[in-house]
Amino acid sequence: MEEANVPFLKWAGGKRWLIRNGAQLAPVRFNTYIEPFLGSGAVFFSLNPSRSILADVNTELVDTYNAIKTNWKEVESQLRRHERNHDDSYYYKLRDSRPRTNVTRAARFIYLNRTCWNGLYRVNLNGKFNVPRGSKNNVVLDTDDFKKHLIFSKTVRCYLRTSRNHSFKSQKGRFRVRGSAVHGES
Repeated sequence: MEEANVPFLKWAGGKRWLIRNGAQLAPVRFNTYIEPFLGSGAVFFSLNPSRSILADVNTELVDTYNAIKTNWKEVESQLRRHERNHDDSYYYKLRDSRPRTNVTRAARFIYLNRTCWNGLYRVNLNGKFNVPRGSKNNVVLDTDDFKKHLIFSKTVRCYLRTSRNHSFKSQKGRFRVRGSAVHGES
C-alpha cells in the first residue's frame, strides 16, 4: 500500500493485511466500488476508485467520513487540539462527552480510535463507547492527509447500512444492492 493511501483509522478486523498480501486478487477495472463494511477503508484507499459507495452500520464511523469530506480542515484542527490536551483525564473526559457537531464528533471518533486500547471500537448496551485508554499517544500522524482523503471522496457517497434487505440509508433516502446492480437513489 502506498504511503499516501494509508487509512486514517485503525480497525479491528480491518483489511490492511489483505492489501499487503493479496492485492493481486482485487479487480483492476470496475465501474463503482461498493464497500458495505467500511471500517478503516483499507481496500477503498488502496484501490483509489473513481466512483464509490461506502457504507457501514456504525453511525459514528459514517459520520466521520462525511465530516472529512465536508470539512477536513476543521477536523484536523480539532485533532491538533486533542493532541495538545491528551492525557488520562482528558481521554476519559472526551470519551464520556457527546459532541454536538459533525466535525467535533469526527475528531472525537478519530482521537479515541488512535488513543484507545488497540484501536478497538466497542460500545455498551447504552451505546456508550467504553474502551479504556491504550498506550498510544500520537493523535496527529505523519500519514494524515485529510486533503487527499477529500480528493478521494469527491465521487464517494457514504451511507449508514441497515440490516434489512441489503438496504442503505442516507440523508436523501434509501437504496438496495441486488447482485451487482444498485437500485434506488443514485
